[in-house]
Amino acid sequence: MIRFIGGSLGSGAKRCGVRAVGPAWQVATVEHVRAETASAKTLTVRPARPFAFRPGQHVEVRPHVRAPAVDGAPFSIASAPELDGVFEITVQLPGTSGVARYLHAEGTGGVIDVRGPFGADFTWHRAMGGPILLVAGGSGVAPLMSMLRHRRLTAATMRATLVYSAASMADVLFHDELTTMAQGDPAFAFICTLTRAQPEHWDGLVGRVDAVLLRRALRRMGAVKYAYVCGPREFAASIARHLADLGVPAGAVRVAGDSGPGREVSLRT
Repeated sequence: MIRFIGGSLGSGAKRCGVRAVGPAWQVATVEHVRAETASAKTLTVRPARPFAFRPGQHVEVRPHVRAPAVDGAPFSIASAPELDGVFEITVQLPGTSGVARYLHAEGTGGVIDVRGPFGADFTWHRAMGGPILLVAGGSGVAPLMSMLRHRRLTAATMRATLVYSAASMADVLFHDELTTMAQGDPAFAFICTLTRAQPEHWDGLVGRVDAVLLRRALRRMGAVKYAYVCGPREFAASIARHLADLGVPAGAVRVAGDSGPGREVSLRT
């Protein structure tokens, strides 16, 4: 059985049609903007009142000058918690909210409203231990990057594998960073598969993440303490079923998935 829990992607989809409660809204400044792909940008955000968060959590963001048709939307934090007073969110277009389009147009020095963090169920930190298996579809890689960056800074010898599915090489977020991380870290493996288009002379994997690919990743790692899955809802549900069939205990799996335009949900086996 798959049960839905809290979580978020980086595309700006709303969560379950239910307003998040908790931390109050505050003003934040966009300190830096960098392009990740032709359709994705990462914003470095400094809130007026910095807050602690755990890798995997998300924040809500809205325009500082609110328009009637533009409400707040959740975005996964992609940076490690070790950054000093700032966090990063990666915004993918096309998004399912006006906030995603607003943020994509925002530049350095822009002012936005944020609140958070949210999503305590979909988190990993050094004290939890490993090994960890991370499986991402599309922009669902954002919260998993927060975990990997935290691991690199605090637990670099702990085994971890990222299996990442994207439509094409042009859609792979953080490609250079992940490749460099894998080349310099014998305890980390980066497995990328492309589902729609491959560049000329591509010698990597092609097709969707299936049981065969997941079995390969699990064999490399041996015992897995936690598995985190984030991506479109059908993708996430499929991966959760494959992991169950491959013998990964249900209590070890954390799954977050986007249910489609206007809603965002997460699931746990």
